[in-house]
Amino acid sequence: MTDQLAPAEQEPQARGDAHERLLTIDEVARTLGVDATTVRRWAKNGTLEAIELPHRGRWRAYRIKASVLARLVGDSPTEERYLTVRQVACQLRVDETTVRRWIVAEVLSAVILPHAGKRCAYRIKESVLNAVLQANRLLYTGS
Repeated sequence: MTDQLAPAEQEPQARGDAHERLLTIDEVARTLGVDATTVRRWAKNGTLEAIELPHRGRWRAYRIKASVLARLVGDSPTEERYLTVRQVACQLRVDETTVRRWIVAEVLSAVILPHAGKRCAYRIKESVLNAVLQANRLLYTGS
């Protein structure tokens, strides 16, 4: 008789994160409010840690661990929407530059997306925008 455990009997720590939820490119893109091509590019060039699935031909398939997305957005991934700077600017009726200044000055919290260019790409949680709008209503109505 051996002392080895069958794979199903191993402790969860021994199996590691084998059962962690894997997200598709489209799910990550929808969560971050970017195009799927952008997420695919990040996965391909290593900007975003991804698992490359076995494939045939020239198309590659990737999956992103939920924990990787959680590290990127700063909390556990939820079904909450992330808005672009332009969408936030339209709702607040200010210029996009003003929204970017608020983010840099930490007046408005945002997620910084991976980028290679000069300008950072930001996404703002819809709940943050709603809190700003609610505070604005309270300020002007006095309620």
